[in-house]
Amino acid sequence: MNAKRLVVQLLGTLALLCGGLLGILALRNTFFMLKSTILGNPPGIVARMGQAWFSGFAAYLISLGIRGFRWADSEVKSKAAAVKWGRVLLGSFLILSAAVNVSNHFHPAPNRFEFKPSNQTEAAAMKMTQIVLTLLMPPLGVLLIASGIRARSKKLVNGDQTSQVVP
Repeated sequence: MNAKRLVVQLLGTLALLCGGLLGILALRNTFFMLKSTILGNPPGIVARMGQAWFSGFAAYLISLGIRGFRWADSEVKSKAAAVKWGRVLLGSFLILSAAVNVSNHFHPAPNRFEFKPSNQTEAAAMKMTQIVLTLLMPPLGVLLIASGIRARSKKLVNGDQTSQVVP
C-alpha cells in the first residue's frame, strides 16, 4: 500500500469517527427536540432546519469515510457521486446562516459573544457587513446547491479526465 492510499485510509477513519460522533449528537438533540415538543414547547423552524443540516453533515462525513476506505482498499476506481453533496451542504449552510441572521434581527437572543462598536464608524461598518452578508449568502447558497445537483448531468470524457455538459 503506497503512502497516498494510507493517508486516504487514515483520513477516512477520521471522517468515520467524526461523522459517527456527530451522528450520535444529532440523534441526542433530536430526542431533546421531540421531548420539548411533547411537553408543549416546540423548537422554532430555524432550530429544526439546523438539526436537519447537522444530521446531513454527519451522514456526509460517514459516506466520505466509507468512500475513502473503498478507494484505499481496491485498485478499481470508485464511480463519482451523481450529486456533489459537499456543495449542497455548504450551500444549505449559507442559506441557514442567513436565516439565523434574519431571525436574530427580529427576535434577538441573548448572546455573550455580541460585539459592541466603540464609535459610529464601527457601528455603520458592522451594520453594512451584516446587511451585505445577509443579502449575499442565500444567492450564493442557491448557486452552490444548483452546481452540486447539476453535477449529475455531466458526463466523463475518456474515463476520468475532464467533464463536459451533456445536452
